[in-house]
Amino acid sequence: ESVAELALAFLLNLARRIPRAQAAMCSLPKGDIGILSALLKQYNLTGFDLEGKTLGIIGTGRIGSTLAKKCIAAFDMKVYGYDPYVSAAEMKSFGVIKVDRLTEMLPKIEFLTVHCPLTEETKGMVGKKELALLKKGVNVVNTARGGIINEKDLYEALTLGHVAGAALDVFEIEPPDPEDPLLKHPNVLATPHYAGTTEESLYRIGIVMVEEVVNFLQGKPVRYPVNPEVLKAK
Repeated sequence: ESVAELALAFLLNLARRIPRAQAAMCSLPKGDIGILSALLKQYNLTGFDLEGKTLGIIGTGRIGSTLAKKCIAAFDMKVYGYDPYVSAAEMKSFGVIKVDRLTEMLPKIEFLTVHCPLTEETKGMVGKKELALLKKGVNVVNTARGGIINEKDLYEALTLGHVAGAALDVFEIEPPDPEDPLLKHPNVLATPHYAGTTEESLYRIGIVMVEEVVNFLQGKPVRYPVNPEVLKAK
């Protein structure tokens, strides 16, 4: 829930260019209210609605499916999903249209969000070729793991103007270099891998930890073992 909410916040920030608007307000000369209209043009602050736009989701597990439901319910967005491990019927149950190939989805969407784990299969899966398939002016969000999107290719696409904006909570190297040009790009919104850090999510984590300890001490199966092979050996 918490990660999906940050992804949604990113979508809204990119659509309405909120960080750029904040920068514009901080540059406003004292008492010169007439310059506001000039700032709109100077900072390119004319955004757009999320209503009715098309979203593509990579990874439609718990987080991806939660985001899809929120975007459909709140903004009537059309949502495509790419996930080899989720059936078309299951995606349909939460309103998502399944695509069998990532390249099939990319030309159709105005927003791309990433919610899959980083594996050998997903590492670098969004690179120069995939970014080129996206519509010009697309916005990209990653709250999953760094390395799924090739950061050098993303920076190039942003600099060329093919990708309008990106919001990133994760990076290939964490913490990223403060001098990383991607962090300094004016159309990039970056946060410190904190998507799951809310009071509610931390409370839920604590509850699950206690439940796991109790289950183990009572001889019951644990739900989230880090070394499941040990349990299988028994």
